[in-house]
Amino acid sequence: MYISVDESQMSVFFLDCFRFCMNDIEYDIILNKPDVDTYEYEIWKRANRKMSFVTIVRLSLDEFKEYYYVDEEATNYRIINKVIVPTIKKMR
Repeated sequence: MYISVDESQMSVFFLDCFRFCMNDIEYDIILNKPDVDTYEYEIWKRANRKMSFVTIVRLSLDEFKEYYYVDEEATNYRIINKVIVPTIKKMR
């Protein structure tokens, strides 16, 4: 199979992917936006060079606005602390 992508089909979004560690476990977070009003964060756990899917956390646009701050780093920090970490702790 051959897939071709030209520049008109490409776009770059901030807040789309980040990584953090909790209790010596690395997590990759990937943002999907299935529509204008929904933010979906896929949580992936990385262990021994393998990644395993954990869950998806969904935020409405209004919920996302509660965590949005001046820059990408501060916004990601708030989302990790207030949304992602509690979700991971619940799944243990």
